[in-house]
Formats: sequence, structure tokens, C-alpha cells
Amino acid sequence: MSPSCTIYCFKLLSEYSKIVAPINLPLLSNSISFAVAPVNSSLLSEEVISLYDEAQKLDSELKIAANDWNIICWFGSLNNQAKDVIFACENAVKFSPDDGNIRGISGLARALTGDYQGAIEDFQVLVDSVENEKKKAKYKGWI
Repeated sequence: MSPSCTIYCFKLLSEYSKIVAPINLPLLSNSISFAVAPVNSSLLSEEVISLYDEAQKLDSELKIAANDWNIICWFGSLNNQAKDVIFACENAVKFSPDDGNIRGISGLARALTGDYQGAIEDFQVLVDSVENEKKKAKYKGWI
């Protein structure tokens, strides 16, 4: 599904939801980032951010889930866009502060943007969330 199709479909469903029947728009928002992912990973963050901005304009009640923000954070960080997506990382952490995976990805973004103390804090939550001792030791090495 192309980004333009995704946003067009989202617009239609949003309008349908207001007029005819409620639709779980957060569930739909979860599919936006995945729908865009195969298109062009180097532009993923810009495309996804644009889609979420448009979605929130269409429906001010839309709540974007922590995992969706985390996807933006992850792909942006991997594509040298950590500075551009740090807000998404912060939103992911705000909505799910104890999720070790979210905090690990946020830690990566923070490290890439020079916020080393913040990265350490995030990685510590990741370390504390892991039970596997081998993985725990690996993550401790990042601190």
C-alpha cells in the first residue's frame, strides 16, 4: 500500500467513522507505519510522521500507541534521522515508560543525538527488564 493510498484510506475511514459507525482508529493507525515501511526506508520517518500528522488533523481524538511511536523512533534512528524522530521516541516512552524494548530503542536514539545520560537511563530500564543473563550482560555493556 502506498503512503498516498494509506492516507486516502485513512481519510475515508475517518469520515465514515464519524458519519456511519465507529471504527477503531488507533488500530488503523497501527497499520500506517507498517504500510509505509516497504516503500522507502530512508524516507520512512518523514512519510510516517506526515501520515500521523494528517491522521491527527482528521481526528483529534486519535491516540497513537507507544509501539507506533517506537516504530518511527526505530526506523528514524537506523536511517540517520534520530534528531528528527526523537520526539517520537519521547512519546513512546511517555506512553510506556517501563517497556524495556521501547527504552532500548529510545536509548539508541538518545545516544545518536548526543544525549548520553538519557541513553544510559533508557538502557538501564532495558537491562532491568531482561531476565536472560546473557542478554542482560550484553545490554549492560552498552552503558
